[in-house]
Amino acid sequence: MFQMRERTGYSSDAFADVYRNFGTPRPLPACGGAVLLRPIADTGLTDAVGFYPLFSCQNWDNLSADLMDLGRECVSLVLVADPFAPIGEPDLRRLFDRVVLYKHHFIADLSKPTREFVSAKRFRSARSVLRRIDVEVATDARAWVSDWMTLQHELDRRHTLKGMQRLSPDAVALLFQVPGAVVFRAQFQGATVGMHIDIVENGRAYAHLAAYSGEGYRLNVSTALNVYELEYFRGRVERIDWGGVAGHSDDPEDGLGVFKARFSNARIPAFLCGRIFDDRSYEDLTSRRAKTCASYFPAYRSGETL
Repeated sequence: MFQMRERTGYSSDAFADVYRNFGTPRPLPACGGAVLLRPIADTGLTDAVGFYPLFSCQNWDNLSADLMDLGRECVSLVLVADPFAPIGEPDLRRLFDRVVLYKHHFIADLSKPTREFVSAKRFRSARSVLRRIDVEVATDARAWVSDWMTLQHELDRRHTLKGMQRLSPDAVALLFQVPGAVVFRAQFQGATVGMHIDIVENGRAYAHLAAYSGEGYRLNVSTALNVYELEYFRGRVERIDWGGVAGHSDDPEDGLGVFKARFSNARIPAFLCGRIFDDRSYEDLTSRRAKTCASYFPAYRSGETL
């Protein structure tokens, strides 16, 4: 018989609490996961969405029962399935109406030596930066919330953060306390120049969020911290999931994709999954929209960002 483990990382209640400002966390008790309920403006109806950046649960075999219950409350559900979920695309298609390749994630398989997939030149460059900066791994990262907010402001200025990517100080403090959260901070001459937040779950580390100061960009702290993480997690996890490229693109030649490939030795697909529970309401909501994007799900939220 399957026994629920302590819920850590993306499937934990603590992770769901981080996003309470964006909706109402809704536990899925049979599978050991959660989604976010959100009102559909001016309708009295509700739909559900997986948390950023992916949906994880403890027992995927039980997800079907949870979806049946969820369907009594919601018009639709959309989520990005953990690419390491122990079910394949055919199984996802049995659970969801819509299953499309969302993007590929860049993976570092730590059973292979770092030098086997990170070039000697890049490794030397990272080591040079690491000699100039101080890297800490938090034992209690709550004291670093203000540092993260300063870096997030710079990240927002450069890339315009939207939806769940832009967190309040209270949400950051909650994120830092999620079981499985590992927070790295890089400092240069006493000033914080970069931070990475990883989520560890089921023997994998997921690169959740990263941000740098202007000086951090100049120093190439991103490369240094990635190499630091490769060594830090060796022996602690089996793989690091660096995630995919930004936005809705899946172009491996995208600048971020090229960067992540430098620290990876595999790519695996992540699927966006959608399910309509209330066909009549879904069609009515979609018909009210003057413009919709055929590839967007749910169509009635076309153009929105969460």
